[in-house]
Formats: sequence, C-alpha cells, structure tokens
Amino acid sequence: MANFNTTLKSDAANTANVAVITTTNSITYGTGQFVVERYIPTGIAHGKSWQLLSVPVSGAQSVKAAWQEGNAPLVNSLPGFGTTITSERAGAVARGYDFYTAVAPSIKTYSPATNAWIGTDDGVTTTAALPIANKKGYMLFVRGDRSVQTSAAAANVTVLRTSGKLFSPGTDAPFSSTVPAGKFETVGNPYASAIDFTNLLTTSTGIDSKYYVWDPLLPGTNGLGYGGYQLLSSANVWKPIPGGTANYPTAIAYTKVQSGQAFFAYSTAGGTVGFAEANKLSGSNMVYRQPVAGQRSFLRGWLHGATGIMADGNVVAFDPAYSNIFDADDAIKLPNPTGSFGIQRGDKILALEARNTIVNTDTVFYTLGNLAVQSYQIRFAPENIDGNGLTAYFVDKFKGTRVPVSLADSTTIIFEITPDPLSIQAGRFYIVFKQAAPLPVRFVNISAIRKGSTTIEVSWTVHNETGADDYEIERGGDGRNFARIANSPATGNNGGSVRYTYTDNAPFEADNFYRIRAVNADGSVQYSPVAKIPSTNAVPAISIYPNPIVNKIINIAFLSQPAGNYSIQLSNKIGQVVYSNSAQLPGGNTVKTLSLGNEVASGIYQLRIRSANGDFSQQVLVK
Repeated sequence: MANFNTTLKSDAANTANVAVITTTNSITYGTGQFVVERYIPTGIAHGKSWQLLSVPVSGAQSVKAAWQEGNAPLVNSLPGFGTTITSERAGAVARGYDFYTAVAPSIKTYSPATNAWIGTDDGVTTTAALPIANKKGYMLFVRGDRSVQTSAAAANVTVLRTSGKLFSPGTDAPFSSTVPAGKFETVGNPYASAIDFTNLLTTSTGIDSKYYVWDPLLPGTNGLGYGGYQLLSSANVWKPIPGGTANYPTAIAYTKVQSGQAFFAYSTAGGTVGFAEANKLSGSNMVYRQPVAGQRSFLRGWLHGATGIMADGNVVAFDPAYSNIFDADDAIKLPNPTGSFGIQRGDKILALEARNTIVNTDTVFYTLGNLAVQSYQIRFAPENIDGNGLTAYFVDKFKGTRVPVSLADSTTIIFEITPDPLSIQAGRFYIVFKQAAPLPVRFVNISAIRKGSTTIEVSWTVHNETGADDYEIERGGDGRNFARIANSPATGNNGGSVRYTYTDNAPFEADNFYRIRAVNADGSVQYSPVAKIPSTNAVPAISIYPNPIVNKIINIAFLSQPAGNYSIQLSNKIGQVVYSNSAQLPGGNTVKTLSLGNEVASGIYQLRIRSANGDFSQQVLVK
C-alpha cells in the first residue's frame, strides 16, 4: 500500500473481496490502509436487528473512528454510514457512547467462561481509545445509520466500515482462536472474503463439524424479534436449523461465512480455529470429506407462532454410525430470544440430536423457552424414515393427550401456553416410537342436526373399531376451544363399522361446534373433524377446511343443507377431473372428511359439489 487508502466497497448488489494471496508479506504499507465496508440492509430486508460481525482488518483504529464514524455522541456527519452505539454503564455518554441504556448495551462480546454476552464498556475506556480490532467479533445492535436515534425512528440502510491492514500470509497472518472443551467461542472471519467452513476444518484442530450464525431475518413467534441463531452441521448435511428464511432456506446446504461475519464454533474435546488463505471461497477446494447422508433419516421439527410465523426448530438425525450419548455429532442449542424449541438429552438442550437407528420405545424429549401465553404450532416433517413396523406418538403431559405423528408425511400439533406454570414445564412434550399395533378407529363422518329449538343430535361413524375405550363428546362456541359434555363407551371393537349418537339437550343459543375425542385402550387419543350447528337464523352454506389442504385430507362442512346425494369433483387447471366421490347426506349439518390419496399432486384445483339443490364451487390449494 502506498500513501493512500483503498476501499473495498459493499452495497445491496455486491461486496468487494480479496482473493487468495499466495506470496508471504506481499503487501507493503506506507501511510495508506484498506477500508473494508459491510452493507447492512436495515429497513429493507429486516428492521432494527442484532448483527454478529467480524472485523476483517488489524490495527489501532478505535470503535469511535470505525462504527461511530469519528463522531461525538449523536452527531451524524456522514448519512448512510455508521450506527449509534450504547452502553449499560452510568456515565456512558462521557466515554463516547451515544446513549446510556440501563437494560443492556448495544455492543458486546461473548465470554466462554460464563456463556454470556459482556458489554465492551469497562467504565473507564472511551470509545476513542477502545480498539475495534477483535478476533472474537461483536454482537452489535444496528438501528440504521447514525440518524436513527430514537426507538420510534424508522430503521434505514447503513454501511459499517473498518480501516487497517488486511490479514495476509506472513507478518499480517490472522490470529487463531482457542475453543475450550465443551464450550462455545465466537470467531470472526478475518478475511475480506467469504470463507468455507468445511475447508476451515482442515486448517483447525479439535473443532466439531458444526457452526452457528446469527440470522437477522428470524422474526420469532410474534414476528417482532431481532433475529435468531441458525445451526449448520455435517450431521444435518449442512442444511440450516431451523432454516426458513431468505438468508438460510431450510432445504439448501450452506457452508459459507461471509466477509464481515462472525460465527460460533464449538469443541467437544477442546480445539483451535486456524485460518489460511485456502479457506477463501475464491480459491478454495472442498477438501473436507462431505457426509454421505443417503441412508440417514431425519425428524425435523419447527415452532410456529399463532399466526404461522416460524420462530425456531430442531432436528433428530438417525444413523447407524451415531451413538445415543452426547458427543461431537450432537449440537447444543443456542436459545432464541422470542421462542426457543430444543431437544432435551440429560442435562443438555440440543438443536440437533444425532442418534442410532430408531428402535421400539425410543423417545425424543422436547423443551420450550421464551414463550408467551398464547397458541402455538409444532410442525414435524420426517425424511427418509423407514419405521420398520414402528409408529410415533406425540405426547402432551400437560393436556394428557397422545397424537399419532406420521413417519411419511408432515404433522401439525397445535398447543396452548396458559397462565398455569405446568404448561411450560420441562418435559411437557415428547415423541415415543412404539411397535405398530392394530389400526385404531377411523372417523368416517360426524354430523349434527337440530331436532328442535333446544335439542341437537350429534352422530358419528367409525370404521375399523379395534381397541377403542371411550368417546368423549366435546362442544364449543368458537371452533377452537372445546369442553367435554358427555361420554359414550365404545360398543363394537370387532374391527367393523359402528354409528353412535348423542342428544344435546342444552346447546348454546348461538353457534355450536362439536367434535369427538376417541380414547383408545393404549392411551392414544384421536379427534374427529368438527361439526358446526349455526344459530337458528343462520344462512345455509358449504365450507371447505383447511384451505390450503394439508396431508391430502379435506373436510367439507354442509350447514343447514337438505338431505340427498352430493357429488364431489376436483378438477385441475385444464378441466380434467382428478378426483371424484359422492356423499349421501341426512340433511342438517354434516362434516364429510375425504382422503385425496397420492394420485392428487400438489397444486391449485377447482372443487365442485353438485346436488339436486344446485352447485357449489371453490378454488382450493393442495399442499
């Protein structure tokens, strides 16, 4: 470098990088230096958020000169650059911080000894004397550029930049980072270039084949979070956990660490992260042996908020090469602040559990954290699981329910966190694998008919009734919350079909919703579809739910419809009928449940229902 600065620009389209440098001490510096930029799309791709950032230069530049752009507190001399930085210590402004924020600082580093984030303000050092260079990186809360100075101010785009010498072979080689045994450590990418983590494993010692990054696009269960952790692990063939964002799509393997990005490394036995020019993506080869996952099985789980926003997730990987004790193949959970969903193994909470092949009575214990009193969803997706005659059940100890979990298709579980502390207790949820028993009862239909102004008759039909113990009739007023109003003992249990009826002599004056809870002798529980009886002045209607249709199961609610034969057809975009069925209805209110089967592919269809009283048509999406 001569006596002038060279800037490596970063914007919404590209970030400049420096390729592999092969010659030792190949950069000679005068008074000039490199200025390395990092574009932060605050206010565009995401709102105000935390960022886990590295400093890709060495030297004596201060925090004030770098990310505060040399400004005094709250001064904004260069719009579009820098950000405001706060401290939780009294007297912060006198030391150059923009604000004193008693709750927490906006710039911090990680301590493996305490497994906690620590603010950079020691109560003495000013930001003008605090070096920005730090091999650990920083967790920095970015509100936008330095014009964003209140919580109500909108986020905007900013560029953070640091100045100094580039890390390169020879006297300016990057530092190594020690990771204590059984601990995390944050490690900053030292290069002004993206690197590949799988290649980094070849220049490091004792580091587990997994790393964690901070994703500012993870919104949390309420959609208002400031980001969350993504795990990338060889046991999950480098697919992110939980994934689900534009930065880290669920199904795409990702092994990059970007320029200006820091990450968490973990070592079971203790190790060292070492860097070399070959780690750079521009010149690196994928020399680390990639995992062969063709026979590996996965059970992926995601936590969603009440509105369907994905907040967190975890994965169980089954492989004969894995053990059922904690080791380097497992990955400890870094909890997300607004909704955390982990796997409990002994005294550890995991984001990924690597287990041996599934056998009878295997159990996966789940744990939840940082949840509010509201409704949530857990969605399970099996991959490449051959159950070998096993079935899986999701057990909710708080509710006392046991729900089958498909090992071939997705399953959604809806649950509530209530003011009762037991609703968030450790061990509330687990999945247990059991040897398959005879098929449980299968609900064919449920119907409800108003017999008078104060009487409603509920009837339901089941097929393959074997091992059934009891049917609980539940009623609600909104279709979501139900209470048991009566019991009806199972009377068949011979593998045949049985029709049951119950008369409700005290229904609500307004809408009534009914469902049947079948309790089997083995403790498992199944629910029927929901039948709705509208108030006496309700308009006759036909409704489809859910839409989009999941698991190829469709429910059709016939409300106040006359008795008769109804034909049901599903047609594709060019008018071809891909599914047809018929239903002989008794009149009144009936729910018909249909299984579309594997012959109906995912896509948009037109559902048409015809009867002597007219036609009904609605567009549906089959997922």
